[in-house]
Formats: sequence, C-alpha cells, structure tokens
Amino acid sequence: MEFEGIEIDLVFARIESKEVGDDIENLLDDNILKNCDDVSVRSLNGTRVADIILREIPNIESFRTTLRCIKLWAKSRGIYSNVLGYFGGVTWMILVANICKMCPYLEPNKLLKFFFFYYSQWDWKYNKPIYLVQVSSEVKYGLN
Repeated sequence: MEFEGIEIDLVFARIESKEVGDDIENLLDDNILKNCDDVSVRSLNGTRVADIILREIPNIESFRTTLRCIKLWAKSRGIYSNVLGYFGGVTWMILVANICKMCPYLEPNKLLKFFFFYYSQWDWKYNKPIYLVQVSSEVKYGLN
C-alpha cells in the first residue's frame, strides 16, 4: 500500500490468541505459528525475518541508511521487484546486512562502495547462498 507517497507493507495474520495487545508474545517464538494457515505463516515470517536480521546488525543506523541507498539505486534502475524476477526487499536487506556484518565499523558511504565491490566479485552462477545466521534443521511451519 502507498500512503502519502510512502510505500508500506501491510500484512495480516490470524494467530491462535484470544486478544492481541502490547504484550503479544514474541513473534520469533515458533509456537506463534501453531495452527496458523499458510498465508498467516508467510505474513508472520516477513516480520520474523526482519527481526532476525536486525538482531545480527552491529550498527543499525548505518545499515538502514545503506539499505535505503541500495533500494533507491535498484528502484531507479527498475530492478527492484521479486514479482518480476529481480531481488525484492528482503533479498536486498540480506545482502546489505551481510556487508554490515563483515564491516561493522564502516560508514554508509564506505559500506555502499564495499557492497558493489564485494557482490561484483561474487560467484553468482553457482548459487552459493549468503547466510546471516545458522539455518535450523528443525523448521516448524505451524501447519498442524
């Protein structure tokens, strides 16, 4: 959705809870996915992934500034759209977070320079994944 020129991802998820308030249980707890339908699991996972990424970033302000620049760069070149087969928001977020983890003390302008240098050297044809955290072998989908 767009509100006053600002793009906003508005998601909805149905969870098994009588009421939701400020004290909602931790969204990173896999139990929140219990008995959720597939659409709700996907909606919740967007927030869960963003929270996990932000926990891994040593300098959140530098990360946010760098990510904004990369998104602006990608949008201005028409390559920001997972619907059209390009990288989407989460993908760009992971790539920038990876750079921020490698170079925690660099300012955004240096992070941008390193971002383009590093990924220009990346061997994309072998589909080598970029990991920010160890992937758990016990994936819970909440579809019980």
